[in-house]
Amino acid sequence: MRGEGGVCPLGADILESEMTAADVTKLAVAGSGEAPYRAFLDRIRAFRVDWREFFLSRAKAGASLAAQDCAAMPKFAQADEELMRRPPAGFAGPLIGVAVPTLILAIFAWRGLRRCGI
Repeated sequence: MRGEGGVCPLGADILESEMTAADVTKLAVAGSGEAPYRAFLDRIRAFRVDWREFFLSRAKAGASLAAQDCAAMPKFAQADEELMRRPPAGFAGPLIGVAVPTLILAIFAWRGLRRCGI
């Protein structure tokens, strides 16, 4: 379910990828895809740089960690706009593509179970 470079190919043509309509729908509903994933990786890289700089600056100065340093340590946090964003528009097509066959199969299964008396 990953494209080249380990990135979800949501922007890629569905026919060229191994993603199914269900995969595309899950990613769309979750609000994830290539752009949010890359932004998340960029924040992780920036955090690692801050984290490394925090400790290296103290190590080069020969200073030990104090209680005040714990409060000053870099902390990784999810961006507020990501936590509060609305689901993206445009996932109705893949959702219908999954829901309609599922509903049809459920109806056939229900009718078959009624005939068997189970």
